[in-house]
Amino acid sequence: MNGKVDKIDINETGNLFQLFCHRVRRTPNKLAYRYFDRNTSQWTELTWSEMADHVAHWQAALKNEDLSPGDRVALMVGNSPNWVMFEQAAIGLGLVVVPLYTNDRSENVCYIIDDAQIKVFLVETNEQWRALEDGLKHRQSLKRIVTLDEINNPSDGRLLHISKWLPDPTQRSSSCSTTTSVLPLASRRCRTSSRMRLSRGCRPIVGSSRM
Repeated sequence: MNGKVDKIDINETGNLFQLFCHRVRRTPNKLAYRYFDRNTSQWTELTWSEMADHVAHWQAALKNEDLSPGDRVALMVGNSPNWVMFEQAAIGLGLVVVPLYTNDRSENVCYIIDDAQIKVFLVETNEQWRALEDGLKHRQSLKRIVTLDEINNPSDGRLLHISKWLPDPTQRSSSCSTTTSVLPLASRRCRTSSRMRLSRGCRPIVGSSRM
């Protein structure tokens, strides 16, 4: 490691997904993320190439939901690679990402879902689901609810655990070959009202990487 920084000119990219793909192509085997896996209680690393594979897998799942560019998808997930995988997969398909606070009240979440007409909602924990369960039953725009935790005896037929929602890995294609038109870099997230509050997700500096 010689300390040299490989920078991507922002003028080469039109949005966050294109910036991500530039980084994948330029330094596929370099470290992208280091995170603590609460299931294994170990620190885990992902390269840019591995992240691209994960993003492609999530894109394949989103494609199965029959969404159109401009549709809104939301997530209530803590700072983690799953946050980035979902966001990059959605942006690459031209979807608008609406992040929600992980501990927000049910009535606030339901208001945002209705106001933004959310189609797909990613929820992290069993506790979040139980707090939102009754309110989400009446959200007519929601086509799919995906959880990272396993939910016992879910009462909502739209709910799937991530293991059942993600398709067979053989169905995925390269995420960075996606040609769907996406929104500009400065317009990536949707603010539907003054009541919407955006959380901070896991953010690597995708524009630069040490060689």
